[in-house]
Amino acid sequence: MQKLYKFWSQMLLNDFNAKVYQEFRDLAFEDASSEAPSKYGLKSLLEFYDRLLLKTNTRKPWPQDRAVPEIFTAHLNEAVELDRKLGGKDAVAI
Repeated sequence: MQKLYKFWSQMLLNDFNAKVYQEFRDLAFEDASSEAPSKYGLKSLLEFYDRLLLKTNTRKPWPQDRAVPEIFTAHLNEAVELDRKLGGKDAVAI
């Protein structure tokens, strides 16, 4: 699963696909919230958001003249909240 999370976090930056993104997000949250939680998917998702939303040299899947779609900001904040709940300290919400 770790290789798949790593692949998704990189592939979606180059070739965004809403269906793949939703599957990535759903599985990362599911893995982090399971009885035996694995935070690797959530960590990969947070790295994806970091590169997508905070790095200026990353190609964006929305038009250049538009602001960041609110859904990405909301999703980032949900991921940060779950990470903090699980004991993470490094993630920063927007």
